[in-house]
Amino acid sequence: MGQLNRAAILLIASAAVIWAQYYGGSAQTTYLLFPAAVCQAGSAATGFSLPATDAPEAICSEGSNTLYGSLKFSADAQQQIQTHWQNPPDWTGAAKQIEIVARWATTATIGAVKWRAETTCAAAGATLDPAWQSVGVTTTGVPAQANAAVDSTIALTPAGCSRNSEFFLRFSRATDPPNNAEAAANLLWLRIKVTR
Repeated sequence: MGQLNRAAILLIASAAVIWAQYYGGSAQTTYLLFPAAVCQAGSAATGFSLPATDAPEAICSEGSNTLYGSLKFSADAQQQIQTHWQNPPDWTGAAKQIEIVARWATTATIGAVKWRAETTCAAAGATLDPAWQSVGVTTTGVPAQANAAVDSTIALTPAGCSRNSEFFLRFSRATDPPNNAEAAANLLWLRIKVTR
């Protein structure tokens, strides 16, 4: 694949889509949508940051009608991805939840998949390598239909965050019980709901 095509894939895959904004009373909510991967001419690429080891594989899925990219999380290794964004300038701070929705699919038809999210923030002038501060987990049973779309939701209140700070998210498939689906879980996207 040429350099231009590869660069275009990475640019598209890394862009968060501002899906919707809602303003009601004093609440303001923003949704960010991060596609897990994109697929072009049989090659998949992701815009998430990946570690040198224990990283999910970007894959292409091509059916009779649809073509899409995803990230393949193994059942027996705690593979992770990371991303980051700037907190809104009107972020009010304490007691504000974020909601992380992961859409995924698996060939397994029995068992469950456990997902884990960790967050931290870095204010301007502070280190961009802060310790992880908040953790949330969720476990979702697999559907009876193989390769059906499944949504898992994690809600948590991020600690140590303030307006305009850099928000870091680490997302992984946990390997401890009750993660007992014996097949890979293929992540299609992450949707982040930010309330302020």
